[in-house]
Amino acid sequence: MIRIKVLVCGFTLLVMGAGSAYADDFGKELYESNCAACHGDDGTALLPGTPHFSRGERLEKTDAELMESIVSGLKIMPPWAGIMSEKELEDCLAYLRLLGPAANSNSSDNGDDED
Repeated sequence: MIRIKVLVCGFTLLVMGAGSAYADDFGKELYESNCAACHGDDGTALLPGTPHFSRGERLEKTDAELMESIVSGLKIMPPWAGIMSEKELEDCLAYLRLLGPAANSNSSDNGDDED
């Protein structure tokens, strides 16, 4: 009986991990096709007035706050409500969080902490 529970738990974790990887890939695809033109492929902003996600700008906000900005638009960013589904917006948001400095801790540090 214990062996069956372990197998079920292991299978569940495997499926959840695969789903997570799929969400990351799908979020990346959405980000690259809808957001990267302004925010950059790696989160380094290409347009003035857009946050540098690679530096963590705006990523201190909660998911709800960021989702509101994405859905309603903010400053020069247009609203995305009705353009992407709620699931697509969530996947895109999850991916953009991966662009922040915590996710990029393996990148080289040039010692320049000032903006």
